[in-house]
Amino acid sequence: MKKYLLLLAILIFIPGLASAFPSLEVYPVGKNPWPEITFLAADVVGTNIKVTAEITDISDVNSASIIIKNATTGEQKYSGAILDNGSFPDATANDDIYTVGFSINQSGDYNVFISATDNLGNSPPTPLALLGSFTIDAPNCATNSAGNATICISASPIIISPTTTSQSISSFLINGSATPPGISAGQTATLAVQLSSAIAGETINFIDTATGQPIIAPITTNSSGLASYTTYKPVFNGTHNIEAIFAGDSLRGINASIKSVPLTVSGNCATNSSGNATICISASPIIISPTTTSQSISSFLINGSATPPGISAGQTATLAVQLSSAIAGETINFIDTATGQPIIAPITTNSSGLASYTTYKPVFNGTHNIEAIFAGDSLRGINASIKSVPLTVSGKCATNSAGNATICIATSVQL
Repeated sequence: MKKYLLLLAILIFIPGLASAFPSLEVYPVGKNPWPEITFLAADVVGTNIKVTAEITDISDVNSASIIIKNATTGEQKYSGAILDNGSFPDATANDDIYTVGFSINQSGDYNVFISATDNLGNSPPTPLALLGSFTIDAPNCATNSAGNATICISASPIIISPTTTSQSISSFLINGSATPPGISAGQTATLAVQLSSAIAGETINFIDTATGQPIIAPITTNSSGLASYTTYKPVFNGTHNIEAIFAGDSLRGINASIKSVPLTVSGNCATNSSGNATICISASPIIISPTTTSQSISSFLINGSATPPGISAGQTATLAVQLSSAIAGETINFIDTATGQPIIAPITTNSSGLASYTTYKPVFNGTHNIEAIFAGDSLRGINASIKSVPLTVSGKCATNSAGNATICIATSVQL
């Protein structure tokens, strides 16, 4: 996996610049992930700002581009490719340090958009993603109008905080209502989730909170930001809360969110003497609920241990999850609980029930809990489960003299 360092030099001729750029994480789709910016930091030299990014991809990064727009008027102030050809302001050709320089001669708020494409042609669904913003003529620190991104200028590196929206699911309806009337066992229902933005390709999961199990396979949004499923057939009796879950999208600045709708299903039900099988009979087909196991993830290890020793920033770690049953094709998700974000693409189990990933490279500093999450498999009668392992990563950290900005730099990062 080749790493690319992207160095964006923003040359500003008006004194008193304050900037706010959020970190950018791009998540994979299917088997070909998009390029991922795993490290992002800004440094101030005089009136110039340099932004450095580490870009990784399994097939090598092919190109990257930038657009600067006035945040109020939408006027484009700069656009172009980021070059590594040794021409000013780039210092050395072909050293994987990409630089672009330009000036802005008027005060205001400006948005920065960035896009990267790998050699397989994979890139984010939108041509350019909003990376962050900066303001001209701020004294030392500035916060955007939404109050969710702040940057301070000093001699030390600048920490970049993400810009996110406050909500992502605007509505979740079953049969066209947030409080739908009851249905009979065996009948179908329509599930419809609308995101607050018209964005295609986002994944929505649907969970029955009474069981903690998915009720259908994940659905992706269309170009209107709508995820719809018209043939959901409940297999329970009584009232259950159905949750629509969206994990968020840090690339597009959208927070994770959950909405719940109660659904009542009526029918004639009976439970066997062992209490592990229930059947509901109505005029519709007969629905039988599966017998579930008590556990699904038997072990989750990092570098072969449930309490692994610390590693240095920039080093890789091996993640290994073993299910209690030797079942292939089950999906395991890995989450950093400090951010609530996935750390790698989901991994599927092999024929031994093992899901393994050998090249995870943490981008944080300190101790974070990494969670392995299995949503369960109602068809096979396996419950959902979660296991957590603490991972400590050490690196080089520095705090500016004002004490309002800190950055941790791995040994593999070039500044």
